[in-house]
Formats: sequence, structure tokens, C-alpha cells
Amino acid sequence: MGEPKVISLKEVKKHNQKDDCWLVIHDKVYDVTKFIEEHPGGEDVILEQVGGYATEPFEDVGHSDAAHEQLDKYCIGVIAHVLLSGFRLVFNSKQPVKTNGPNNDQWEVFVYRLLNNSYVAVLVFCRFAEFLIFRSRIR
Repeated sequence: MGEPKVISLKEVKKHNQKDDCWLVIHDKVYDVTKFIEEHPGGEDVILEQVGGYATEPFEDVGHSDAAHEQLDKYCIGVIAHVLLSGFRLVFNSKQPVKTNGPNNDQWEVFVYRLLNNSYVAVLVFCRFAEFLIFRSRIR
């Protein structure tokens, strides 16, 4: 099996109708169009989530192992997470990034959050420094 298709959230959002519905569960993209009418909980439950993230509602219901296995056949790719322009981090639990850490999935989440939060902190700091410099020049 080759590399999984990387799909942007922007692309997922385009598929938000009953006859064309994609959703994201655990950073994997699923085309559930053919399954929607078979869903035991009714199609409305799925239609509320299409075009976006559905991990929390999916897990809140407490689906069986069989439901998780059935979901696999509708997987069409993985979601792309944009950290900084030019950098992408893709989460795919079947092909984790190789690290020296104890748990690859936890390591990926830690790095993603660290980089994302650090980027915001640096931007805020730079804006504040710019403000102070500008203010000192006015006086």
C-alpha cells in the first residue's frame, strides 16, 4: 500500500451534503456517502457532522470494535495539519513518524502543540516589542 492521500480540511468542508459526505475521525478522512442510509443511529446523526471533525461525537457514542473496523473501509486519506507556512504535519496512526520517544502518537501531538503554541507566542512577543519600539520613538 502506498502513501495515504493527504486531504486539507478545506477540501473536507466541500463534501457536506447527504449525497457527498466526508468527515474526519482521529485525523483520518472518511467518505461515508454510501454508509449514511445504513447508519443504525440514523442519517441525521452523521449529517450533523459532515464536512468537519467528528471524532468527539463518534467516541462519545462508544462504538464497538466492529464499527471501528467497518469505518476503515470508508477511509480515503488523512487530514493535513498546517503548522507554519511551508510545513505540514500529518497524523496517521497506521504509519506513525519514527521517533526515539516512548510513544510515537503522543510525541507527534506534543510536537504539534509545542510548535503551534510557540509560533503564537513569538508573534505576540514580536508585536509587543514592535509596539514598545514605536512608542519610544514617538516620545
